[in-house]
Amino acid sequence: MFRTPTPTLPNNQSGFNQMDVNLRALNKTGVWISEVQASNNKVTTYSGSANTDWIEIYNSGTSTVDLSGWGLSDD
Repeated sequence: MFRTPTPTLPNNQSGFNQMDVNLRALNKTGVWISEVQASNNKVTTYSGSANTDWIEIYNSGTSTVDLSGWGLSDD
């Protein structure tokens, strides 16, 4: 059974691949959240630092993207 949602597409690898293409086409900035560490109580990011939550933002484009006005919340 294929468990990845693929609305309006076949529920198989082909549908998943097309959904990936569709979603990437919707993202005109090329900026993605590629990793998330939330409720971190085990991983120390930097030696001697507290275990903090963090995200990794990836710019897949070749131009700088202005993130002014963007936001992220855990509410």
